[in-house]
Amino acid sequence: MSDDTERADAPFGRRAVWILAGLGGLSLLVGLFAGQLGGGPEDPRTAHPHARDRGALGHRAFLELLRAEDRSVRTSAWRTELELGDDTVLLLLEPDLRVEGARDRLRRLVDRSERTLLVLPKWRSHREERGSDRVERVWTMARDEVEEVLDAAGIGGDVVRRDDLGAWTAPEPAPTLAHPQLVDASGDTPVAVPADGSLFFELRPDGRRILVLADPDVLANHGLGDGDNAAFVTGLVDRLADRGDELVVDESMHGREVRPGLWAALLRWPLVLLPIQALLVAGALLWAGVGRFGSPLPSAPALRAGRDTLVENTVSLLVSGGHAADLVRRYESATRARVAEAFHLPARLSTPERDARLEALADARDVETPAVGGLGEALLAREGEGRAARPVRLRALLDRARTVHHWREEMLHGAGRRPRAR
Repeated sequence: MSDDTERADAPFGRRAVWILAGLGGLSLLVGLFAGQLGGGPEDPRTAHPHARDRGALGHRAFLELLRAEDRSVRTSAWRTELELGDDTVLLLLEPDLRVEGARDRLRRLVDRSERTLLVLPKWRSHREERGSDRVERVWTMARDEVEEVLDAAGIGGDVVRRDDLGAWTAPEPAPTLAHPQLVDASGDTPVAVPADGSLFFELRPDGRRILVLADPDVLANHGLGDGDNAAFVTGLVDRLADRGDELVVDESMHGREVRPGLWAALLRWPLVLLPIQALLVAGALLWAGVGRFGSPLPSAPALRAGRDTLVENTVSLLVSGGHAADLVRRYESATRARVAEAFHLPARLSTPERDARLEALADARDVETPAVGGLGEALLAREGEGRAARPVRLRALLDRARTVHHWREEMLHGAGRRPRAR
């Protein structure tokens, strides 16, 4: 099969193939680069502070502080209860009951965990834009909204807000807080500090331990560095966790629940680039095959019957073999012999004598005789010039054959009977 036929059958040109290959390679490099730099999906424009949040209300600094103290910290965004065990401590940092299913999930996690640190929410916020860590505006939650979190966890108590902490009696360093949020525990709830308002208190229902921190400002990014707040929150963690225990931070109640699995991962950045690239390739293949739909076109017969086909194939073979000049010379020789016979010239004449008499007859009839050897040495030399000179050589040979044909017609039938060129 020739190169021209292969190019005609190809669905894309060479340039299109290079463009598609370049785009595929570029998308692969972008995916690998984004996978190295990207730490996960972008944070949504939401009011839920979370573990990766660098904003003022986020918990990133708190978790980095725990890791800096060589503690094992892991975040969980799917079925956290399956990751709990005897050597784990559950951290519920400002659960948001507005998240679908958060109320039931909160109670289930508190009941399953042997040791739990529950940090109550205090603020609502609105981000400047999706994926931004900057907070546009904040406002305090209504106290009954915070109390709903206590109720959902199975803990009774009333939320109170004061101008200061008052007398501090706990062994941990006193935190620095402006307008602290406290909880006045109800019923027979054991309280670690005076019952007129507790910043934190601990419950031990059925052998389980639940430590409740009423104000999240002490561990939020904006407040962790104030005064002794860092020492205070690490002291609270030390109450529940030994050095070898693992701290599991639940993120499912921050609107960041992520279902594990291959298909779910392929729909998140940066792996989402893979299905996008696959769709582009499928679209390109569909585009390439659109012109091939439907019933196949009938193919032309390999060889047509008839005299014309025989002549065309013979000429094609002679031209392909480089015998076109020989064919024209033989045609000219046969034509001169035919004209000499028509004028009854003696057959014993040599070729030069015959050509001389034919030229005399042509002059008498006022017909221009083609020069003998009119193909010329230059034309004959083109036989060795290869494919590039073939079109020029063929045109010259056809002009020579046409001139010889016209000469014969004028010699035999007269100048007035010359047929028109076709």
